[in-house]
Amino acid sequence: MGAIGGTLDRIVGVLARTNGDIFISGHTDDRPKSTSGYRSNWDLSSTRAVSFIHRVLRHSNLNRGRVSTVGYADTRPRGSNDSADGPAKNCRVEIKVEIPATK
Repeated sequence: MGAIGGTLDRIVGVLARTNGDIFISGHTDDRPKSTSGYRSNWDLSSTRAVSFIHRVLRHSNLNRGRVSTVGYADTRPRGSNDSADGPAKNCRVEIKVEIPATK
């Protein structure tokens, strides 16, 4: 599975042991995507998040009811799309865990 698969397995193991809801978000750069596979950056970012979650859900100890996905297209950039490395920063998947408050 390679380095990425091993890293993903470790991340999923941590997520499975952590309480709370898990949100997976997909992002793109601002270059328009209109191909036979994607109608727009919205499609691409959503597909990116869903593809990631399919890999995550292979982990048997993770409760599927805790996980949701969203695609943000190019609306939440991390870098300037005009720079050399900006688009690479913007094409990404993020994991957010909302841990419930303890009483």
